[in-house]
Amino acid sequence: MIDALTPTSAMLSTLSQVQRLLILHVPTSDASMAADALVKKSVSDMEQGHRDPGTLTDAAMALGRVEALAEQHLPQRHPLFDALRNAEMTMWEMLRTAA
Repeated sequence: MIDALTPTSAMLSTLSQVQRLLILHVPTSDASMAADALVKKSVSDMEQGHRDPGTLTDAAMALGRVEALAEQHLPQRHPLFDALRNAEMTMWEMLRTAA
């Protein structure tokens, strides 16, 4: 039997997927490296047990930067956009369960 992912483990998985797709498909630039660093920080914070609204806000800002870069460089049907939507839904689930 496979256990369901908790919102936090789902978020970590989704952030890792976003980061991997960013590195593989968005041209390297100062902006992409900064977005990558923000996603890495969000992953690190969540792995350390931080689940407060500030951590989620930081993750949302990181995802926003990734989305802006993706919109500049990738077609709308690229898997990175699916990963970003999954991250947004997971973030809302984390906020809902924290309330």
